[in-house]
Formats: sequence, C-alpha cells, structure tokens
Amino acid sequence: MDNYLLPASPMNEDLVANNSPWTVWTQVVRDLLSGVIRFAPAAVTPGASPWTYQFTGAGRALLILDGTVSLVELSRDGVTFYKVASGPGAFPMVQGDFLRVTYAALTSANLMPQ
Repeated sequence: MDNYLLPASPMNEDLVANNSPWTVWTQVVRDLLSGVIRFAPAAVTPGASPWTYQFTGAGRALLILDGTVSLVELSRDGVTFYKVASGPGAFPMVQGDFLRVTYAALTSANLMPQ
C-alpha cells in the first residue's frame, strides 16, 4: 500500500495545503485501498441524462457507482467540457467544477468527503 502514498517533500506539502485535485485523488485512492472512510459518503441523486453536477465544496470526489455510463466530462467553467472517462469511477473535483455524466440506465452517485 505504501506505493500509493505521496512521498514527503515540500512540493507534496504544498499540494496538501492547497487541496489540489492530485492530492484529493491520492487521498481517495489511499482511503479506498485501506478501507478507511473518513466521513460517510453523501448520496447524490442524478437527474436526467446528460446530468451535470456542479461541485460547491472543496477537496472531495464524486463517485459514479453503477448504471450504463457512456461518457463522463469535466469542466472548470460549465461551458467547455473535457472527456475524462467512459464509465463509472471516482472523479476528484474542486470547488466550482462541473461533472457531466451521460448514461442510458440510471446511475447512482456518492459525494466522498475528504
């Protein structure tokens, strides 16, 4: 499990302090692999496909759990979206990010606190 930990360095301390997406993702993966849940995940109810979720918190990830997901896109401005996946997964987000999920069968999602 130690290979998933960020090595100690001034750069990594800065990433942690700034709550960067890399740090959030690393923490989510580390927690999932070790079985640690820092806080209970909060269920998010997706709307009609394509569903767009705007993240208003900081330092978390949105877990798209199941369903027939065909496209997951991320945007920083809500206008220009970039493909990040074509199926369920864990998607780190920072405050103000948008995640758009296109699916054929209803999916479920959880917001993973840091």
